[in-house]
Amino acid sequence: MQYDTTFGYGRTESLSTNGRATPAPAVVAEVTTPGITVEQYADYVKLPQNYLRGDLGLTDVTYDFNPAVRMMYPGFDRNEAYHRFRISLKGEPRFHSPPKYLGLRPIPYGLPYTEVAREMGFMVLPQGESDAQILWFNEFPALGIPGVEAWKRWGAEWAAFLEGIPALLVPVEPDQGGERLWELLQATP
Repeated sequence: MQYDTTFGYGRTESLSTNGRATPAPAVVAEVTTPGITVEQYADYVKLPQNYLRGDLGLTDVTYDFNPAVRMMYPGFDRNEAYHRFRISLKGEPRFHSPPKYLGLRPIPYGLPYTEVAREMGFMVLPQGESDAQILWFNEFPALGIPGVEAWKRWGAEWAAFLEGIPALLVPVEPDQGGERLWELLQATP
């Protein structure tokens, strides 16, 4: 969809000095509405909506008056233990955590897959939810790390979830965050 940026509508008119309406020059730009839906997210990560909604529990919600995707973080029992909101595909911030007054503690994304990883002999530790979702869809065990700062704060505690998994595979993203997460993972006892 495209629109005239003057007023955000398809056509804009202005008054000339003689009082008659004359068409204003159109400045056309792509509409970029704030927020994100599960449908947009599914298209972005190239995964089926029914998989994201049904198997992983993603839902459309409103966050700060804009559409957002609520991502459920299951505990070992597969019940919700934590959640985050995806509020943008590319713009920052892309994520928001639940409010502190709820008293929820962050956990890695995909704890139930740790048992599968022990059976398979390896686990992939990607940075973020979308990489973990893609790996699960392709039947790879993965535990999504919800950001460098999260591992920095909780990594020593979360390392216990990885005990008994012989091989940990870490895709290092080509940015400062990816390098920093790699350094933190290597330094975790």
